[in-house]
Amino acid sequence: MSQSLSLGLNKTTFDGVKTAAKVTVEMAIVVGTSHGDYLISDILRQDINQSLETPSFSGKWYQLLQQFPGSETQRYETADADPDTPGHQYTFEEVGGGSMYYIGYNENFANYRKGTANYVHNPATPRLRIGLAHSANDDEQGRDNVDFESYIIRIVDSDGDVVTEGDDVPTTASDYGFGINDRDDATRQTQNKLWIHDLSDSSYPTFSNSGTVIRTSAGAGFQYASNFVFNAGTHRDTGEILSNVRVKDGSQITPAMHQLPATVLTRMTDSEVAPSSISMMKVDTTGNGNETLYRDAGQVFAHPPDAHRDFAVDTLATDESYTITAWAVNEDGEVISPVATVKVHPTDNTVTLTATAGLEDYLNQTAVGDGTLVVTTFTVIK
Repeated sequence: MSQSLSLGLNKTTFDGVKTAAKVTVEMAIVVGTSHGDYLISDILRQDINQSLETPSFSGKWYQLLQQFPGSETQRYETADADPDTPGHQYTFEEVGGGSMYYIGYNENFANYRKGTANYVHNPATPRLRIGLAHSANDDEQGRDNVDFESYIIRIVDSDGDVVTEGDDVPTTASDYGFGINDRDDATRQTQNKLWIHDLSDSSYPTFSNSGTVIRTSAGAGFQYASNFVFNAGTHRDTGEILSNVRVKDGSQITPAMHQLPATVLTRMTDSEVAPSSISMMKVDTTGNGNETLYRDAGQVFAHPPDAHRDFAVDTLATDESYTITAWAVNEDGEVISPVATVKVHPTDNTVTLTATAGLEDYLNQTAVGDGTLVVTTFTVIK
């Protein structure tokens, strides 16, 4: 690509240069005459590696768009358009408000971990997991062009001291595996996702354009509909934003979807995860908590992170604030992205499980009704 830079100007802009591309810039002074253009200077030449953009500690939430089937027996069928093409072909849209923060315990970024209760978790040894998403403007070719090696994570406490476990630790690429994606052909696979696990079948939430939860004027959950139109006489915007951590933004504190009352995401009396203050994430290709193989309209999911690092579960102390930073490095250890920063304040409490208030999640289909869990409220401070 070439551009003319008139004398007296000190910059010009090239459109169409890929983020993270290796670029050679050449510049020289040329004069134009009636007989043609003539070079009257040496050629300045510089090779540069355009950097990656900033990674993110959070991703977006999405919601499936298909209509509910008319027949109750076909409730979970959302057939793919082309049976010979692998992967889900369903349509979805971004939920405008709230974020899936990749901060929590184990592979699904839950906010609960082992106390004395004996339950199944993945990985087999409980971990604090911090994940990162690539910038949407970067692609695999661009990362290859700048010899992207990994993201580096650093954790600093409120006194400015670096936490030993998080002292410039490299991440690894996330692999959340693949799963069954169709009722008729169990061999077809697609990448697993993080789904909201325990919403009632008929009560998936309807969101406003800003991502807040809509209810009936009486406060009841409002069933998802692809043709929903807000009516101030019969609906109300609750202001409750979908997130998996509490967010403190100035004087405002956003309720986390797994932290506040059962009403935040229309958790009904048949809630599969109890007590109501723990995470509802399910790692699978399908969204419905009751039927393993199927997904249905209105279901909410997030993509898993592109990279993550696992730490010991006690890396973050309760009631302490931490600043977590991350940046990309190349194979030579050179920084090739801006630094991403998030400030987190975890608060722990112990929950005792009982026969009537037990733990049931995507890995524990039979309720665990004995022992304790350590439940953490993660607050991201903006």
